[in-house]
Amino acid sequence: MARKKVAGDQNPSEVEDLNAFINKLFDELIETNGIAPGPGDSYRFEISVNKDGVTITPNATNAKGQVQAQKVEEKEPLIDVIEKKDGLAVIAELPGIEKKKLEIHADHERLSIKADKGNTVYSKLVPLPSKVDPSSAVAIYNNGILEITFKRSNTYRSIVKIDVK
Repeated sequence: MARKKVAGDQNPSEVEDLNAFINKLFDELIETNGIAPGPGDSYRFEISVNKDGVTITPNATNAKGQVQAQKVEEKEPLIDVIEKKDGLAVIAELPGIEKKKLEIHADHERLSIKADKGNTVYSKLVPLPSKVDPSSAVAIYNNGILEITFKRSNTYRSIVKIDVK
């Protein structure tokens, strides 16, 4: 069940108060829903902030039909970066992921790979060993293996979304 912030709750007035405020909201949500997080556990929540306050909604139900936070297993995909004569190739192992669940973004020096499979989230920010042209990226996904190739470039480029073939 969503926890709606009521008017009597105190809004954080300064940036340094924000972390304590969010921790308090999560503590209340965890206490209310009986979630017992352990070291390294992650949970999914939907948080919305508007003029009426803060709403935190865990997005899963337990066996009793009660809404509670969904435990998420975070994994880093295995990555190989191969420097080639005219560019780079990045190879990532993402077993069991559907192609439509892949989110890939790059700029001239970094590659971001995210993929979602139920309660497992693969995520990796890959620093690239040389500057590339992100708009030259070609991504091919087949049988759990993602290969992304880039051409080298010395020009700054903003972040682009890479479509997977």
